[in-house]
Amino acid sequence: MEFKNDQLFSQEIPTLREIHFEKVEPSYYTARISGSLLFSLILAIVLLVFYWIGMDSDVDQSRFLKIALPAYILLTTFLFTSSVQNFRRMGYAIRERDLVFKRGWLWTSNIIVPYKRIQHSEVYQNPIERMFGLSKLKIYTAGGASSDLSIPGLTPAKAEHLINFITIKTNADEEE
Repeated sequence: MEFKNDQLFSQEIPTLREIHFEKVEPSYYTARISGSLLFSLILAIVLLVFYWIGMDSDVDQSRFLKIALPAYILLTTFLFTSSVQNFRRMGYAIRERDLVFKRGWLWTSNIIVPYKRIQHSEVYQNPIERMFGLSKLKIYTAGGASSDLSIPGLTPAKAEHLINFITIKTNADEEE
């Protein structure tokens, strides 16, 4: 058998723009906004506690308000904007030999995990995801304690379907 190693030209290589990404569930948007709202509420309570504690001292409360209030407004505005924009750009694709996940707004990432590199996977739910009937698919590859890929915003049925598919694909790759 003759060794062959043909050259590929960069303009012939498919790009990620050519991949059709599936969107996560629309209820994940509500879950993200709820999480942001909960964080904003806790932060507001913490700031109010600091304000009330400062009322008993000789500290100038107007200075605290001039700094804390604009910082709080900027942080919560950024948090909500980030939640909306991240949701809009998030998507996953199941391909013949790998999974692709894209996310991010300011810091974007495209994660590609070949099936043959997958060690194990799990379906996970935090309390907010459970409240909205959502799950997260976590995929682990060799060499790490944390997941290498997490796809949030899936229905539990879709997550179970994907984990079964991944199990079949990883077993098929091991047999080859």
